[in-house]
Amino acid sequence: MEIKKIIFSFLIVDAIFAIFIFLYGGESWFLNSQIAFFSSIGVTISSFYSYQKMILSKMENGLIPKERDILDKIDDKYELYDEEDKNREIKEEKRVSKTIKESIGTLKLTSKAFLSIYRILAYLLVILGFFILQKSNIFIILPYLLGLIVVPFVATFSFLIIKREE
Repeated sequence: MEIKKIIFSFLIVDAIFAIFIFLYGGESWFLNSQIAFFSSIGVTISSFYSYQKMILSKMENGLIPKERDILDKIDDKYELYDEEDKNREIKEEKRVSKTIKESIGTLKLTSKAFLSIYRILAYLLVILGFFILQKSNIFIILPYLLGLIVVPFVATFSFLIIKREE
């Protein structure tokens, strides 16, 4: 449900932004900003989806530990006094002695998110949009960059608003 609010925020802010861009710079500024905006939103959504799949995969494989209760998080923020393992030195040794096999397994799981077909297609969309604007001789850097900035700007403020509501 929160992702729907964020996407709705993207579209509202973009509509307002697009009107100002069109009034200020005309059709070519509008096209540059909108191609950049939709490319940026494609990369953002595909990244979110691929990382979500990665996290679910890690949870299924037991690589993400179960959630600790709130009091334990407050009292033992850095997990120094875990009930199962009271000796910090042993815990530190376990952490440091991570095997190569575990590292490769972690790399394999994270590379799935990095090399996701959705992300690759989204970045190809960015490149394709750029080349279409360039070949049409209507590419203008300022509105293109402004269009790219809208998504991270709205995402950051949406996240802050959602966290404040909690």
